[in-house]
Amino acid sequence: MKILSIIVPHYNDLFFLKKKIESLSKIENDEIEIIIVDDGSNKECQDYINSIINVHKNIKFIIHEKNVGVVNLLNYAITKYNTAKFILTSSADDIVNVNYLDNLLEILKKNNNFKVFTSKPIFFKSENNDYRYYDAYTGFKKSEFISPENFISILNTKIFAIWGHATIYRKDVYYDLNFFRENHGMYCDWYFAHVAALKYGIYYLAEPIAYFFQRENSLYHSSNFTDDKKKDLIKNMLNDIIKDHPELVKRFNISNIFTLLGSNFLDVTNNNQQYKNFTNNKYKFYLRLKNLKILMSPLYKLKSFLIKYIKTR
Repeated sequence: MKILSIIVPHYNDLFFLKKKIESLSKIENDEIEIIIVDDGSNKECQDYINSIINVHKNIKFIIHEKNVGVVNLLNYAITKYNTAKFILTSSADDIVNVNYLDNLLEILKKNNNFKVFTSKPIFFKSENNDYRYYDAYTGFKKSEFISPENFISILNTKIFAIWGHATIYRKDVYYDLNFFRENHGMYCDWYFAHVAALKYGIYYLAEPIAYFFQRENSLYHSSNFTDDKKKDLIKNMLNDIIKDHPELVKRFNISNIFTLLGSNFLDVTNNNQQYKNFTNNKYKFYLRLKNLKILMSPLYKLKSFLIKYIKTR
């Protein structure tokens, strides 16, 4: 049985699909399976996939002739094509941190009794490689388990957003929670992640699993996604929690469940300008550290060389 399955839903985005395949093709670990599922894309996309099916032996390509929507596509791929113990769903325009995968597998093996693993997101814009560092887990400097009770305490004091495509689940979690829900649309992973955190807790990973492409015209940034629509979406999710997971409401004695989950989601999506300023300031500091490490790298290499040379004398 494979340890990790990376499932990539795709629809009519050939530019990012090519980049995604180029990145994933570098993975050669036999304990990882890669599944790209095309949701009835146009002929150009499907012709491209067909042309490389035999080129990348480590990638499984599934083409749907009929478009079924990303929620149904993911649920179908998880149940029909996945053979791994843990699952990471990854959008075609996101970048998986392939350099971290070997270490990640060791963590999954050593902590396979935990069911949810998540990491902080890093955003980027492809046109200028503007990487924006957003620390959604202030105060967590190392990998550690966060219990449901601690998760709630954090939600009550700060924004603690769990990003669906930076979260890995043990396969049985999907069956326990009845998979992604179509009525939640593109935010089905957000709902799923938070319910899973309330039920199982989270194993936080200090290293980012993925980097997210930030589209200016996405629903996330769109003026069409009004506050009223956000509130309606949240209420819909919370009604589902109360209806389908009364044990969680009873367990934590939550009198105002909207505050628990809804306010955090609205805080993240509501104030785009404040959010951008925050991420830019964080990122500037992050870049300074990164550039300092790059500048110091030759000196560290020279130091290591001299130490080895002296020891061999």
